[in-house]
Amino acid sequence: MIPYLGCKQRWAKEFLRILPDAENFYDLFGGGGSVTEAAFKMQENGLFGQWKKWPNLHYNDINRGVYLLNKEVWEGTFDFEFAKDQTPSKERYYEERRKPNAWGAFVSYVWSFGNKDESFMYSDCSNTLRSNEHLQRLRRIERSPKIPNVTLTNEDYRAVTIKSNSVVYCDIPYNLGYKCHYRCKFDFQAFYEWAESSKHPVYFSDYSLPNAIENKFPLVWEKCIPVKINTKLTKNKALYKTEKIYWNGKRLRRIYA
Repeated sequence: MIPYLGCKQRWAKEFLRILPDAENFYDLFGGGGSVTEAAFKMQENGLFGQWKKWPNLHYNDINRGVYLLNKEVWEGTFDFEFAKDQTPSKERYYEERRKPNAWGAFVSYVWSFGNKDESFMYSDCSNTLRSNEHLQRLRRIERSPKIPNVTLTNEDYRAVTIKSNSVVYCDIPYNLGYKCHYRCKFDFQAFYEWAESSKHPVYFSDYSLPNAIENKFPLVWEKCIPVKINTKLTKNKALYKTEKIYWNGKRLRRIYA
């Protein structure tokens, strides 16, 4: 799992438990892959033993570098030995980040301050400390499982074809009213309209919804969580916010042969 802004690693399993079992699970704003990895590990117990909550997984992200990095990690083709031999530097960070390949995504997030892909990691500390941080983050990615049953796409969420008997999860950029760390303009109204019109159950995360649409999307889960705030003056200061999961109210559509 890639160190990534908005990572859901610590509580993904909690909210995934409330989502219905289905043949397919779609993670349409997959980012660093924490939700897809948690979905891969989800199993249910029954009279006949354990079975996968979602036998088929679909990861999607519009960022090509992030998509390729997850693809290589889950397929077991990412060159970890090469990555271990690299030394983070400010010059290399600004030269190699954001390239549309797996290494560009690695540099963007593993070598950035707060994993935000905005500035170089701890520029005022020693090379040894930066190298140690680099290796710690690399080991975190190296622990990611190989996922044989995942389909990966690099598209706008609306371009992904969703099969019947599917559950959809969307970790959209949060509608906070200030700077978006994802370096893109996100059309919230278009997303709400898409989610409302979808024939599939769509679940999505946010801290709150605009009053005008709040009654259209039932709140199905919430949790007060610490959100780390990293600035030059404050490192890893925690503020608490309530993470919420909303639902478009649609039930599973199962089509059997």
